[in-house]
Amino acid sequence: MTEWAVRDYEPDDERSWLHCRVLSFLDTNYYDDVVTAKPVRDPGLELVAVAGDQVVGLLDASLDGTSSTIETLAVHPDHRRLGIARPAAKVRPEWVWFM
Repeated sequence: MTEWAVRDYEPDDERSWLHCRVLSFLDTNYYDDVVTAKPVRDPGLELVAVAGDQVVGLLDASLDGTSSTIETLAVHPDHRRLGIARPAAKVRPEWVWFM
């Protein structure tokens, strides 16, 4: 099983973030929702699950007062069914109260 950790997104993650997002969406109804740069979420929550230097999962959420919206939740197809999305939503419970 691959070792992975959840942490805050960093600008150096962008290329790997884009790669993970595209591959994650290929077998979904969002397959054509391709972006060439990571959208800015301000204020927001931006988390990545990483295995080595590869982003294997991501969570982006917009925050507005007491409202929040999950903008993107994706797991790389080669790393699905490992529980990656579960702790991503629990890392910051004070921010992600909707989970």
